[in-house]
Amino acid sequence: MNQSPTPFRQQESDPRWQTACLLRRVFANASRRFRSVERRVGAGAAAVRVLAEIDAYPNCRVGDVAASLSLNPSTVSNLVRDLQQKGWVTKARPADDQRTVRLRATAKGRSALAKAGEDVRYFAVLTRKLRREDAMRVLEGLRILAQHL
Repeated sequence: MNQSPTPFRQQESDPRWQTACLLRRVFANASRRFRSVERRVGAGAAAVRVLAEIDAYPNCRVGDVAASLSLNPSTVSNLVRDLQQKGWVTKARPADDQRTVRLRATAKGRSALAKAGEDVRYFAVLTRKLRREDAMRVLEGLRILAQHL
């Protein structure tokens, strides 16, 4: 007696279904970590990522941060404004070029950043665990997926 697989079993063996399940798992884990960062630090994960970038590259510009994090410059500007209001970031215009604004994390900002720990760089930490060949395969798959966004 040869029974055909149930719809669930058919779906379970479909690599597209498996991909969707794994993506949900990765994003659920990331979401939990980002909410944890928000509770510990008192700011959204995106703002904390911007703060981390500013701390890593003192005297950077909004455009530098936006490019580094693949964010829109206006989004970064809004986040920087919020960080500045919290006293976590300072903005200064260099004497030799009044057209640009340079950003620096304050001691208060670095203290807030310390509360975030490695969770603020969740995807960077996660991908560092991959072997180079595996990272290349994941990258190729994500590029294919991104074409359908």
